[in-house]
Amino acid sequence: MTASHKLRVERLGEEPWRVHIVGSGGVDRLRLTQVLDKAQLAKMSGLTVEDDYVVLIHHPLNGMNNLAIEEINAAVNAAKRHGLHIIIGAPNSDPGSAALYQHIQSLSGVEVYANLPRVEFINLLRHARVLMGNSSLAFHEADYLGLPAINVGARQTGRQHSGHILFTESTEVAVDKALNTVLHDVQYRERLNPGQSFYGDGFMAEKTLQILLSLPIKSKLIAKQLTY
Repeated sequence: MTASHKLRVERLGEEPWRVHIVGSGGVDRLRLTQVLDKAQLAKMSGLTVEDDYVVLIHHPLNGMNNLAIEEINAAVNAAKRHGLHIIIGAPNSDPGSAALYQHIQSLSGVEVYANLPRVEFINLLRHARVLMGNSSLAFHEADYLGLPAINVGARQTGRQHSGHILFTESTEVAVDKALNTVLHDVQYRERLNPGQSFYGDGFMAEKTLQILLSLPIKSKLIAKQLTY
């Protein structure tokens, strides 16, 4: 999907002419998802999206339920300090999710949703000021949408990413500092590039089709040569 992925495949012995960078099909789906304005989104989802809001999605940490709860609390408290409305999605089904979701539902001054249809969810991200938590959404969807992202804690660290993601420690002070950056730092905001992504520009299908149409004759195509 990216230049580094291409290099890995070539190191496995594939001839370079066989390996192409076309992006992710998921980004194509983002580009083609219907755009809703805030009024439409509010009516369809029932969520409060008129004011500035943050989307928080935080998944459990293997064997560290208390730390995941601390990270949620740090993110919520920092967002409240900045006057942002907080919309929290349910965590995934990894071990510890039930306890984490129960804690999320006990929080005051936040809105919680269990699940949303795709059109509503993508538009919830489109209109958000920032995505917070530890979801892979920060790496894929947020990048293409030009949505600032703050990854709280150690989950997802080490992954390739664009410059729109800030990684923070699991403390309220660290999250507050990151929020200051994504909301007010001009240099940071200049790095946001809606419509472009580390994983492509949303035209993976078209690029793939053109490559398939331009493939060499069958005899060359099936005569595989290892490069090592």
